[in-house]
Amino acid sequence: MHERVTRRQATATLFLLVSGTAGLGAMTDGAKVTARQPCTELVEEIRIGALDDGVAYSFSDINSIAVSEAGAVYVDDTHPPALRQFDADGRFVRWIGRQGEGPGEFRSIAGVSVLPEGRPAVWDRSSSRITVYDADGDHDTTLPIRGVNPPYPFVDRSFLTDATGNYYLRILVAAASSATQYGYARISPDGAVDTLAPPEPSPP
Repeated sequence: MHERVTRRQATATLFLLVSGTAGLGAMTDGAKVTARQPCTELVEEIRIGALDDGVAYSFSDINSIAVSEAGAVYVDDTHPPALRQFDADGRFVRWIGRQGEGPGEFRSIAGVSVLPEGRPAVWDRSSSRITVYDADGDHDTTLPIRGVNPPYPFVDRSFLTDATGNYYLRILVAAASSATQYGYARISPDGAVDTLAPPEPSPP
């Protein structure tokens, strides 16, 4: 499978969000001190992807990226479906899973996230299941998901996890001519589904 990854380059770039003040501090004008306006800037931390570094560093269509607390970077590539792990310096570590329908395999990855203990998990939309891998990239758990109508595919933050090990799938809650509402289906570690609607908008 991995040999069929296209050579069209896509780059996975991670940014550090830095908040502070513009420039190097405050400006003084006699006894009057004027603080500069606060600003936010993105600072590139690592860049992963190069045409000349082999298939492990070539991407076709990056769908999502997840980073563990230890700095492991998981990149979900769409065509063909592939999950790969890089270390905190951007070096390739391993392929995880493969295309298929057996344990630890996936047909269509629609999001990757990382559980609190560092295990990566993927949402396989085509197979309607969540697959969890251990720290070495081996298959750990598969959770078939039923009654979710349907998870909204291929959008930012479509698959999330929280500090207690719950999973969240983005879903369509209501479609109307005036507005479309999205929410999340919360799935417990044992696979129980609970739909969460989005919060009510604040009054103008």
